[in-house]
Amino acid sequence: FFFAYLASWREIGILSHLLSERMVPVKMTKICLSLVFALPVVAGAVELTCPSATTLDALVTCIRSQMPASGSNGFVVPSSTQQTDWRWVVRQILQGSCGFVLPASLAGIMQVRTFTDAGNGKSYCLLMEVQDANGNGVVDRGWGTFIVDPNAERELSHQAPHPIFDSTTENEAAGVFRETNSRSYLLCGAHRNANSQTSSCQSSYQVADCAHNVANMFQPTTEELLAFYGATSWNAIQWHGMAADTCSNV
Repeated sequence: FFFAYLASWREIGILSHLLSERMVPVKMTKICLSLVFALPVVAGAVELTCPSATTLDALVTCIRSQMPASGSNGFVVPSSTQQTDWRWVVRQILQGSCGFVLPASLAGIMQVRTFTDAGNGKSYCLLMEVQDANGNGVVDRGWGTFIVDPNAERELSHQAPHPIFDSTTENEAAGVFRETNSRSYLLCGAHRNANSQTSSCQSSYQVADCAHNVANMFQPTTEELLAFYGATSWNAIQWHGMAADTCSNV
């Protein structure tokens, strides 16, 4: 935006007097002084809610496009309070709630809402990151997504810890979750190499790698799943992709 300052006639008169005392001839007519300063325009904060996505597959594709990329340093390590509050949110969703207010530490960063897949007509409870404070089209922390089917037929959790890097595994996991009527879907929120900082859990990996670190939201989600099921039988399946030379005989 622009800020303009218009000098008053009194100020112009003072300026004329000062100049005349210094023997500088000044002819005063109708004078208007203006100082214009151009200040940078900062894009406003937006919420990245993927409003055009009508199926789980489209939703996951959209979420992937908004993640912190490799080398971006866009992953932010959550505080212990945020991890604890995240577990509380996961617990509410697993217990069947969806329309509740998020804790203060997560409010504005995350969004919890019902998502209906137009393909199968089923409604899911969706927890996704939406805050984009600088309007660059990328979420601010890279904390991930959790989806629950309240009418699940199988107590399975399909998880994608390496989106983007293990190409399309996030969509594959979501597809199997949907088609098998499984209970939950968990998606890491950033490329595994988003940050250069090493993992505090396994130093040969980086901090944004959900499969090799605990300082994220992937770990507390899994811990809450364990607490939710207790002695009840359930299974978690992590979807990974392998390079062509990793399984050469396959």
